[in-house]
Amino acid sequence: MALTTAPKDEFVGFRKNIFNVLLLCLMMVAFLTYFVLTPWLKKMSVDFSVTDQTMTSIAAVYELGKVVGVVACGRLGNTHNILYVTLGAMALYAINAAVLYLYLNNGLRFHVTLDFMVFLMLYFPLSALCIAPQFGLAILKKTNSPLSCKRWVMLQGLFACILQGSSIPLAEWAGSIFGWKSEFLCLVFFVSVAACGLYTAATPAHVSRCDAIAQNTQQLLSTDQSVEGYWSKVCKLLFSHNYRTFQVFNLALGTATANMYLLPMYGMMLLTDSVSCRMSESEAADMVGLTFLPNFGARVLSLLLVSRISSEGFVKLGAVILALGPALGFILGALPAMSVSTTFIVVGMITQAGIGFMMPSCKAGALLEVRDEEAAAANSIVKLSQLVFTAVGQAIATLLNGDAYFMRFIIFLLVCNATCAVFLFWSSWMRRKAFARAPASDDLEANSSDLIDGKVAQAKALRQPFSASLETSGKAVRILSWKGVVNLEKDAQCKLFEFYNQYGFGLLECSQTTDDILDMHKLFGRFVTHDFADQFGRVIIDPSVERCSKNVRDAEAEHQPHTDEAYSNDPGTIITMRCEKAASSGGEVMLISAKAMYDAAVANLAPAALEALFSPCLTVSRALPGSDNVDETIISIFTRCSNGQIGVRWRSRDSYVRIIAEDAVAGYEFLEQFIANPQNRLLVKLCPGQMLIVDNTAIIHGRTPFPSNEERRNVRINYYNNGILALVLAQGFNTTR
Repeated sequence: MALTTAPKDEFVGFRKNIFNVLLLCLMMVAFLTYFVLTPWLKKMSVDFSVTDQTMTSIAAVYELGKVVGVVACGRLGNTHNILYVTLGAMALYAINAAVLYLYLNNGLRFHVTLDFMVFLMLYFPLSALCIAPQFGLAILKKTNSPLSCKRWVMLQGLFACILQGSSIPLAEWAGSIFGWKSEFLCLVFFVSVAACGLYTAATPAHVSRCDAIAQNTQQLLSTDQSVEGYWSKVCKLLFSHNYRTFQVFNLALGTATANMYLLPMYGMMLLTDSVSCRMSESEAADMVGLTFLPNFGARVLSLLLVSRISSEGFVKLGAVILALGPALGFILGALPAMSVSTTFIVVGMITQAGIGFMMPSCKAGALLEVRDEEAAAANSIVKLSQLVFTAVGQAIATLLNGDAYFMRFIIFLLVCNATCAVFLFWSSWMRRKAFARAPASDDLEANSSDLIDGKVAQAKALRQPFSASLETSGKAVRILSWKGVVNLEKDAQCKLFEFYNQYGFGLLECSQTTDDILDMHKLFGRFVTHDFADQFGRVIIDPSVERCSKNVRDAEAEHQPHTDEAYSNDPGTIITMRCEKAASSGGEVMLISAKAMYDAAVANLAPAALEALFSPCLTVSRALPGSDNVDETIISIFTRCSNGQIGVRWRSRDSYVRIIAEDAVAGYEFLEQFIANPQNRLLVKLCPGQMLIVDNTAIIHGRTPFPSNEERRNVRINYYNNGILALVLAQGFNTTR
C-alpha cells in the first residue's frame, strides 16, 4: 500500500517553521484567557456589583473549565484528527469570546446575581475551549523529529515565560485605552488570525500525521484485537510499569508547575502583608518579576544545549536546583538579621532557575516516551498533572497559612522539592538496576501480545556482542509480501524481534518487488529526510545513479564503517536496507557490534580515556557533491541514553572527521584498530528480495569493495523508531556482560 502523503518530508523549510510558530502562538491562548483579566478584577466587581471575593470565583470557573477541556479534547484527539479538533475549538472560542464581548456591551443588566452568573456561564465554555491548543504538544510530536520536537517545546516554554511577565502590563495598557471589556475582542482577533494562519500553513502531510491512528494501530498486528479507547490509554499511561519514565516526567512537571504558580502568588502576599516586610504592591510586583529572569535564562540555555543533553539530564539538574532554593531560604530565614525580602529574592531566583530547566524538558521528555497514537491521551495527562499539582499545592499552602508565615511556606516548598529530587534519582537508579538484572534474550517468551503492549523486548533482551563468526544463515524471516510485514505470524514476530534485540539487526526476505515496502512506515514511524531521498524517504544506494555520495560512487573502495547521519544533530534510529541487485563478487555489508567495541574499550582503556568517549569529542562534517554547504556537528562516540542503555555514533577517519579531542585520541585510535580487525567484522551478503534492519545506535556498518563494472542496488530508508514497534524493539546496548 503506497502512502498518499509524505509523513515528514514536507515538514521542512520555511512553511514548517511558520506552522510551528503559529501553533506556539495558539498555545498561549489558555494563559491569555485568564491573565488578561487579572488587572481588572476590582473594576469588574464594580461593574457587576459584586464583592471582590465573589469576583475571584472567575479563577475557580477557569480551572474547572480547563479540566473539562483537557478530558474532552483528549477524547476527541484519540479518535479524530487532532489538528482539526484544535482548529474547530478555536473557531468556537472566537465565537464564544465575541458573544461575551457583545453581552458585556449591550447595556442590559439583570438582577445582580443573575448578571454575574450569566457572565460565568459564558466564560466557562471559553475556559474549556482555550485548553485545546495545549494539545499542540501532541501535534509537535506527530509532525517533528524527536530533536526538533524538543526544540519547539522548549521554545514554547520561552514564549510562555515571556508572556507571563508581559501579559498583565499589556492587558492593563489595552484595557486602560479601550476598556476592560475590549480584552475579549482582542482575544477574538488574536485567535482568528493565528488559527487561520495555522490552517493555511498546514500541509497535507501535517493533516495526515495528525490523524488519529488508534482505530487501526493494534489491528495492523492482530486483526482480532479491539480498538483501544481513550480511558484505557490513560489508565495504561498512568499505572503501567512500562511507562515509568513517562510517569516520572509528569510528577516532576507537576512539582515544577506548582512552584511556578505558588512563588509569585504567595510572594506577593508575604511581601505586602508580612510584619517584617511591608512593601507596596508595585514594589512587590517588581521583585516577583525579577525572579523570573533566571527562569528565562535556564530555558534559553536548555534550548541551546538541547542536542547535547537529554531531557532527563535537564530534569535532574532542575530538580537539584529546585530543592536548593528553599533549602537555602530555610537557612537564611533562620538568621535574625536576614529580611524576608532578601530571603525571598534568593529563594525565588534559584527556584525559578530550576523551574526553567525542568518544565520544557518534562513536557518534551514525557511526550517522546509514548507512541504517536498515544499522544492525545499523554497530552491530557501532562496538562492534568500541572492542574492537579498546582491545585493541591495551593490548598496545602493555604492550610499552612503560607500567606502569613514565611518559614512555613519555605518548609513546604523544601519538603515537596526535595521529595521530587530524591524520587527522580531513585527512579533513575532503579531503572538502571532493572536493566542490569534483566534476563538474557534466550529467555524471551514467545508472547506476541506482550511484545506489542509493552517494553518487554527492551527489558528482557540484553544486547549480545558478536564477531565475524556469528551464524546468520536461516535467520531471515520469510514473508509473502512486504505488506504482510505488519501482520506477521507469532512465530515470525518472535524470531525477528528476538534476533534483532539480541544482536541489533535482523533480516527479512520477500520475493515481491513492488513498493508495498512503504508499509514499513507503520512499523518504524517517521523517516529521516535526506537530500538524495524521494518523498517517501527512499535513498537509492547505487553508484550508477546521478545523485549519490562519493562513498557510494567509489565502488572499488571500501565504504568505511560508520553510523548513519553522524554529521547530524538528529540522526535516525533504525536503518532498513532492501537489496534489489547484488554484485556477484564483493559488496557485502559489514556489521560491527558497538557492544563488542564498548566491552573491549572497558577492558583495555584507562577510565579517563573511556570517559572521554562519552563527551563531545569528534567534530564531523559533510558536504554533498556539487554543494558548498557543509553540515557539521560535535558528537560523542558513546552516549548514555535515558532508557539506561548506551548508544553509539561513529565516523571512520576521513576528510569529514575534522577534529578529535585530545583526551579522546587514545580511545578513538583503539576503536579504529578494533573496527579494522577482520575478526570483528561480520559480513552479510544481501540477495535480491532481502532486507537488513539495523539499530543505528548499536551497530556500525560499512561495505566491502566490488568491481565497478558490476551492478549493485539497494534501497535505504532510515526511521526515528516512533511507529508501532517503538515499544518492542530494543535501542542501544547495555553495559553488563
